[in-house]
Amino acid sequence: MGNKSTLSGFLLVVALAGLWQAVIGPFIGALGLFRTIRPLRNDNCQIRSDLDGCEKFVLDHETGLLYMACVESASRSRWLPNMRALDASGMVNGTIVTYNADTSEVTRLNVVGGNFAQGFSLHGFDVVRSATNATELYFYMINHRTPRQGDAWKVGADSVIEILKGADGSRTLEHVMTVQDPIIMTPNEVVGTADGKGFWFTNDHGSKTDWTREIEMFFPIPTTSVGYCHVDFGCKIAADRTTSSNGLAWDRSADLFYVGSTPRGTIGLYGRLPDNTLAYKDSVTLGEVMDNLDVDSEGTLWAATFPSGVKVLKRFRDTITDAPSAAWRIKFDNVTAASGGNHEAEKIFEDDGTVVGVATSVVHDVERSLLYLHGLTSRQFAVCKI
Repeated sequence: MGNKSTLSGFLLVVALAGLWQAVIGPFIGALGLFRTIRPLRNDNCQIRSDLDGCEKFVLDHETGLLYMACVESASRSRWLPNMRALDASGMVNGTIVTYNADTSEVTRLNVVGGNFAQGFSLHGFDVVRSATNATELYFYMINHRTPRQGDAWKVGADSVIEILKGADGSRTLEHVMTVQDPIIMTPNEVVGTADGKGFWFTNDHGSKTDWTREIEMFFPIPTTSVGYCHVDFGCKIAADRTTSSNGLAWDRSADLFYVGSTPRGTIGLYGRLPDNTLAYKDSVTLGEVMDNLDVDSEGTLWAATFPSGVKVLKRFRDTITDAPSAAWRIKFDNVTAASGGNHEAEKIFEDDGTVVGVATSVVHDVERSLLYLHGLTSRQFAVCKI
């Protein structure tokens, strides 16, 4: 009897230890309940308050211009489909702007053509220089439109990818087409090709409105995906059963894709196959709730993270709570075989929320030694010297 009790107790301890390692520990880590925020390189930043709610931005390395997709931050508490804020009456149209770091000039761009009767609610996007015209740019924009029919709380957002075209020096963007497909279900981030026809995107939830969305925020459940679309051939799943996929970046020189998983800050490394699907290669885990990714001009990966999952979730709900932000620099040294996540990952920036105001994106400007930080609920844009 004693031996059986001892064995049962041992098995219980093993089971609890496994549960802690696999679920409870990472969950507490994501919440950031016991994490101390240590300000890092946040004391040399220029703050601008004339740029509000810019969830994502892309640096054009040719011109040095930073392209930004912005929506009034106060509106996000009512219309932010990715966080299940589905009050369609609160949807506010977004704006595409440029920031010139050399002159500090901000320019708002006009979009002509297209039908935006259901709104122009911007989220992730990409800007790609044309492969055939050196002065032409393609824009791939996630647009969380209000539903054409039905209650948004029941049917979700009618999310699409808008393809726009622009040119260096022009303040006008031309709408090329709207891509709508059932595969484009809960898009969060997008990267596009240089011909204006193909793109990959993350679906950050397994459904538009189901209650399981709340669990996916903090637990790595394999219900999300990466999709691929070509305007001539349609859409398909490029990587299935990913976990809480959010940020997406493409190192075009190496043809490698980085897919960020929100809860634990895990970055998956993928190679592209001939049919444009993605094959998993390796991963690294940062241990903090993560949002957008970006590859700088030297091929180094950057990630925006939230050291306190509890505070950032409250910030996304009310748009005013201060929450800390961080920026990580990651280098994958081995991309041919699994290394167990033993890669170089360093936190370069951290702020308690008073300087940045919750950064959902971070971009490194190699030429100017600058770090750009802004976010979908932030009312201030930070340009920091590093």
